[in-house]
Amino acid sequence: MTGTKFFVLTLPVLAFLGWGAWHVVETENLTRSPRAEQLLEEIRHGLRPELAKLLFVVERYRDSNFKVIYDGTEYHVNSAVAQVRSYLQRNYHSERAEVWIKKYLFLSPTHGEVIVLKSPEGRKRPLRDALLDDLRKLPV
Repeated sequence: MTGTKFFVLTLPVLAFLGWGAWHVVETENLTRSPRAEQLLEEIRHGLRPELAKLLFVVERYRDSNFKVIYDGTEYHVNSAVAQVRSYLQRNYHSERAEVWIKKYLFLSPTHGEVIVLKSPEGRKRPLRDALLDDLRKLPV
């Protein structure tokens, strides 16, 4: 099963290098976990659809080979899932998903560096930009 393209990570942001159509091609092949399917239903019919959108992003990339670069350190998506969920619990206050991504997923608070999403092929793009693109393509 293929699903929407989307990624959320709570680590603030790092370095910007080129980004193009690779994101669409690579993320269309991500599979949806059962939890991601539940989150899609919450987005469509739930009481907190904006929070469900953010959580969907985490589940969407859980088993992918994407990485996140935060303050110069590269992290595999799987290792960041628990931190993302924890960060959302502490910092989500009913904002629209787009607003939350812009507020928390661009620059790291520690070094002020851009948070970067890295494809399995090594191409890089600011995480914020990738997530905003994915959010616009969400199938709801």
